[in-house]
This record gives sequence, structure tokens and C-alpha cells, in this order.
Amino acid sequence: MIDMFTLLLVHGILFLALYRLMVDDTVDSEVDVASPVDEDATGA
Repeated sequence: MIDMFTLLLVHGILFLALYRLMVDDTVDSEVDVASPVDEDATGA
């Protein structure tokens, strides 16, 4: 029982950590892409 609980706990933490990393990467990418687009639009 303890082993199963530990595995579930570890997997849950890893899942949340990976999910947060993926979300942060996505947000950073959107911001990086949005900045050049705005500059190009202003220049045009």
C-alpha cells in the first residue's frame, strides 16, 4: 500500500511539475512571438 501511495504521489508531483513547465514554455513562446509581430505591424 505504501509503495502504491508513494508511486501515485511521485507521479502526481512530476505531472504537475511537467505541466507547469509546459505552460511556462508556451506562455514564453507566445510572448516572444507576439513582440516581433507587433514590431513588424508598427513598421509596416
